Amino acid sequence: AATQFGEVAGSLAKDDCAAVDGFLAAFLDEALDGDASCFGLAVDVLPGCLLLTVACLAHMVLGHLAGNVTIAIVAERAAELSRTGPDPATRELELVALAQELELVALKEGMEV
Repeated sequence: AATQFGEVAGSLAKDDCAAVDGFLAAFLDEALDGDASCFGLAVDVLPGCLLLTVACLAHMVLGHLAGNVTIAIVAERAAELSRTGPDPATRELELVALAQELELVALKEGMEV
C-alpha cells in the first residue's frame, strides 16, 4: 500500500497541475528530460520500515494486554478490600481511589465504565 502513495497523490493533484504541466512540456521539456510534471512522489520502503511496523504492532498488542491486566488487578484489589479491610472510613476512601484508577485505565483503553 505504501508504494501506491505516488499514484494516489498524483491523481489528486492532476487537475491542479494540468496548466503547469502544459507550460513545463512546452518550454522546459528538454531541461527536464521529458518529465514535465509539476508534481511527483516517489516512495521507497526501507528495511527499517519493517522493523518499525513490527514494533508498532507489538506496542499496540502489549499496551492493550497491559491495560487489561491492570484493570483486572485493580478490580481484584477493590473486591478484596470490600470483603476485608481496615476501618470502614479508610476502606471507603481506598475503594473510591481504586474505582477512580479503574475508570481512568478503562477510559484510556476505550472501554465503557
